[in-house]
Amino acid sequence: MYSLVLTSLSTIQKGVQSTHSIIDYASKFHKKSEYIQWYNVDKTIIILNGGNYWDLKESKEFLNGLGIPYTVFYEDDLNHLMTSISFVVDEKVWDTKEYPSFDDEVDETSSDESEASPEWLTKMGGIKNYKLRKFLRSKHLAD
Repeated sequence: MYSLVLTSLSTIQKGVQSTHSIIDYASKFHKKSEYIQWYNVDKTIIILNGGNYWDLKESKEFLNGLGIPYTVFYEDDLNHLMTSISFVVDEKVWDTKEYPSFDDEVDETSSDESEASPEWLTKMGGIKNYKLRKFLRSKHLAD
């Protein structure tokens, strides 16, 4: 489970806000196989710095464009401000031992996914997973 949190929050609030969006995710997607796998097996939560409001909004649009199920939490005590986005990703995105990094396949500075071999993209689960892995690698752990 990944959560992107508003950077301007205190450390404890980043944890609280991500928990709010994770609970909303569980409520909304508890029957999805990705959630069931995460809940029963993986159980890892990674909280990433989501940047400012506009960065979070852009991330939300990115996830929406890829068709990634997510939940957004809006904090009433902060004038209904978006504070956290949570989502579960395919293990092919985060498991770099079983699914090696695309660094060996494509120049990291390139924005052209077509440089990756078709075989590697198939093993990765396609362009969607490639883009999601690249997106997550651009983020840093929340502090």
